[in-house]
Formats: sequence, C-alpha cells, structure tokens
Amino acid sequence: MSSALAIQKRVTLDQPSLSTHEIPCDKISKSPYQCRVGISRDQVAVIAESIQKSGLQDPITVRPTGGGYELVTGEHRLEACRLLGKETVTAIIRPLADADAAKMVLSNNALRSNLSDWETFQHIQLLLRSGFATESELAVVVGKSRSIISKLMAFGCFSEEAQAIVAANPGRFGAAMASELRASGYCSTHPELVVEAFRLVEGASLTQDGVVSWVRNRVTPPQNKPTKTRTFKVGQHKVSIAYYGDAVRISCKSIDPAALDPLLEKALRSYIDDGDQPPKKNGRKPQ
Repeated sequence: MSSALAIQKRVTLDQPSLSTHEIPCDKISKSPYQCRVGISRDQVAVIAESIQKSGLQDPITVRPTGGGYELVTGEHRLEACRLLGKETVTAIIRPLADADAAKMVLSNNALRSNLSDWETFQHIQLLLRSGFATESELAVVVGKSRSIISKLMAFGCFSEEAQAIVAANPGRFGAAMASELRASGYCSTHPELVVEAFRLVEGASLTQDGVVSWVRNRVTPPQNKPTKTRTFKVGQHKVSIAYYGDAVRISCKSIDPAALDPLLEKALRSYIDDGDQPPKKNGRKPQ
C-alpha cells in the first residue's frame, strides 16, 4: 500500500459494511463536536493525490440534519475532494445520536498521531459538558489511561487568558507541563505570572519544561550569596548587614521592625541629603 493510501486508511474507523451514497460536498457541514485545531493542508494534498490516482478508498461518514448532512469522520478526505473540485463525495450516512456522533469524532481523532494534548482535553470537556460521558467512563471512551486523563484535565486549571494562548499554540503545551503547573498551585496563586511564562513559550523564548521553574524563581527568588557582610552590636542587639549588589539586607532579631523603619528612613535621608550637597572649599561637606 502506498503512503498516500495509508493516510486514507489511517484516518478512518473500521466500520461494518454499510451502503454508500454520493452526496453534494456543499451540503456537508462541519461537526460541532470537532475540537481539533485546524487541518493539515499537507495531508489534504497527499490524500487528494491518492484520490486522483486511485479514487476515494474509504468513504466519509455523515449523519443527516435538516436539509443536509453533518460530517462525523473524514474531514481531510472531504477537503481533498473539494480541493480536486469534486461536487460530490462518497459517504456512509448514519443516523447517529448526538452522544454517538461526538464519541465517533473523538475515536477517529484518536487515530491521529499528531493530535495535541490540548485538543484531546477539548474533546473531553465537550463530552463532560454535554453529558455524553461521565468521568468514570472517560478512560474507555477516550482510549487513554486514568493517569493520562488526570494530566489532561490539568488544562482546566488555567485562566481564560492562559487557555487562549494554549489554544493558539496547542503543539507547544503538553499535559505533563499542565499537570506539573497544577500541582505547584501557581495557576490560582500567580495566574499573571503563568500567563507571562506562556507568552515566553509562545515566542519560543522559554520551553514548556521550564515554565514552573520560571514562575517559581519569580515567586521565590533564588538566594544568592552576598558580596559583603558585616555584623556588629548596638547595645545588647546584634545587627547583621548583607550586601547583594544594589540590594541590602539588615537583620536584627530583637528589634521590632516597626520601630526600626523610621530610624532607617531618617539615617538614609540624612546620608542622601549630605551626598547631594556640594563640598566646601576645604573639601569637607557642610555639617
């Protein structure tokens, strides 16, 4: 079997022998249960070449609607026929209920090796919202283990803004990253940082594997070693000062911070004010 024929076979379900019909391409509407983000134009071109040489090997599947048909499986094959300028396409017409149609769309998409985790999550959400499957049935319906289903559900913890970024770039964000991010709690505690990290991934400045670390480093900055330290006593109080580049950390366990704040402010104001005054002719600053 040629690679082009293999693609036709790969994207269809094994179906029982059913009668086929030639139906107008312009009478077929997209499935409301199709959550895949776009189609592969390269794959459509390959299938079109196969159809032109050998005909459509596997008919598409539709279900009847008022005055037309709704596509269930075979979106790439239908687009290939349209690309070739065909007015009709060979189809199997099945009077499927909404739940059965949704499950069939998902099952057919599951055969695609390049279906993203985000797209699979969207299918799961649709099944749950529509009542077509319960959480306990998902593993069977979707054809994935419970642990994978759990990771996929982690996409649901993202904010709307974060989900919009993922939806626009489904191939850049996987379920493993989503699961790790959910476990960190940052989706709820620091959603703005998650969005910022996602924008970096979107722009290829950060990989998805580095998202949690990137957010963590901004929530809890790494403790760098001070460039200089000094410890002294003021009466019975031990004071430690550590210098970190342009930052200073003062530690004094036995002094109330509320009482220390005004003293530090007064000392800093005096130091800065003195530094702003021009020196006297003898080189000394005014007192």
